[in-house]
Amino acid sequence: VLVGVVMEHVEEAGVHSGDSACCLPPHSLAAELGPTEAALPLDVANFLLDRPDLTAFILKRRKIAPYRIERQGARRSLADDGEDTRGTVDLVESSNRRRVYYLDGVHRARYLPEIRATAVIVLELREAGKGRTAATLRVWVRLKNRVLSGVVKAVRPFLRETINRKFRRVFSAAERLGLLMSRDPASFSEDARAFPGLSDGERGAFQRLMGRFSI
Repeated sequence: VLVGVVMEHVEEAGVHSGDSACCLPPHSLAAELGPTEAALPLDVANFLLDRPDLTAFILKRRKIAPYRIERQGARRSLADDGEDTRGTVDLVESSNRRRVYYLDGVHRARYLPEIRATAVIVLELREAGKGRTAATLRVWVRLKNRVLSGVVKAVRPFLRETINRKFRRVFSAAERLGLLMSRDPASFSEDARAFPGLSDGERGAFQRLMGRFSI
């Protein structure tokens, strides 16, 4: 049911058409970020996106970002950015160049009531050349707080800046991760061995991907 509802809204929004002005009804805020490039080959980026718990583990171990992600099945994760935002993330659609996520979470702001919201995120990827991946992200947020929903125009600038800041941080972490991988790929194979959630086959696949940085 969740998949059907989200995809129906995404189709209504015209996301497939590439129209950057499209919006997802009903929503409190829509935003678009990118395209932003990261120093990750597309196949490496997809491997990491397919395993968000591994990615968070590596980012935290490398002191790049304090993210914590716990897989709750093939398509659901519990996510915490290590600061003020946490919630569930459902993977609704997945391909090598496009992913659709449904988020349900809470953000604790210093001067506002606790912000509870749902969001649909569409992430589009493409090869940018020289082992880089370009990402464009579109997000539609719907507030669940009755009080804040009633004054959405007043809080929209805060929401937009919060969204931009959160995802700029994600893109920055991806760039730093890619640069570190290119400099010392062998050490990331050690990270994969230290992570308990991978099968032997996945560790082997990850090691082969790291080998590409040495070529």
